[in-house]
Amino acid sequence: METYPWNPNQIETSLTRARWIFALLVLISIALPLYFYPQLPARTASHFNLHGQVDGWNTRTTFVGFQIGISLFLTLTTLGIIWLIKHASSELINIPNKQYWLTPERKQYAYGIIELYLLWMMNLTFFLLLVVFYLVTLFNLKRFVLSPWSFFVPIGLYTIGIGVLLFKMFRAFKIPRNGERTL
Repeated sequence: METYPWNPNQIETSLTRARWIFALLVLISIALPLYFYPQLPARTASHFNLHGQVDGWNTRTTFVGFQIGISLFLTLTTLGIIWLIKHASSELINIPNKQYWLTPERKQYAYGIIELYLLWMMNLTFFLLLVVFYLVTLFNLKRFVLSPWSFFVPIGLYTIGIGVLLFKMFRAFKIPRNGERTL
């Protein structure tokens, strides 16, 4: 019997969790701007320079519409990429040890790993967007003063999180030795 870095049942459980979190973050990223819409001033700060000073303005409708538009675009892009990966030719997929992982008997396993890590990367992305939107919204409601670090800390944590996920994903495609679990 062949050994995989992950138990296939573990992948399905992790995928289910990642899908639910993705759906929840998408819903929150649409609901939150709609919730704050009536509270926002007619003219909202929408862009900040490196010193945390406003250097771009929008109407309340544009500000909220942009947030919802970005959320819908990222959702459709993510779902489209997942669909394309599952239906594309193996030649178009680039993963470590491709010849090993994209054989017919391992292909579904490999696609599960790709989808899992893509979903977690998108979950981090949605979380970052929610944090940034919330900070900017609080600033516009005069409940928060932005400092230069207001965006650097979430972006730094996001970058570290993406780096860890990429490392783990590449490690997941290591060719396992007999009985070895890499994750």
